[in-house]
Amino acid sequence: IEIENGEREIKIKKKIIEENGNEREIEIEIEVEIEEGIVKRKIKIKDEIKGEEFEAETELELVEETIRNETKILGILSNGSSQEIKIMPDRAAEIALERLRSRNLTIELKEKLHKNIPRIVYNVETNKQGKFLGIFKLKLKVEAQIDPETGELLGFFKPWWAFLVAGE
Repeated sequence: IEIENGEREIKIKKKIIEENGNEREIEIEIEVEIEEGIVKRKIKIKDEIKGEEFEAETELELVEETIRNETKILGILSNGSSQEIKIMPDRAAEIALERLRSRNLTIELKEKLHKNIPRIVYNVETNKQGKFLGIFKLKLKVEAQIDPETGELLGFFKPWWAFLVAGE
């Protein structure tokens, strides 16, 4: 844990054994900064072996809890309850890539109401290019929501007129 100029940075190193038996080490970094009176947090995942870095921004309060040498990241909801963040931004990006088929993703950890119950979700956005009616070039905003506990795709949203866009 580092604290510098009012900004807090937490680094957690984890060893992960993948389904195929390969072991890899990742670094989870949580940055907390105050910008114009608003507390903003970022969760960054660095994979040394793959050389990849993924990032998710959030305005939610994040806390780290260590139990028996295992660190958990919890998001605090507006009603005071907490939800564990088991799926990190790198896995959320993989899930979104499969569904959205786009590389330019913006990932944000947000609180959403689901059946009037607050829950935390990864909100993934991208702009896809296509041709409206096969003639006019345009960008189409596509959004997906992913559960940070299970990795399940909760929702997929695009404009109702997206079926008129070729190449989407």
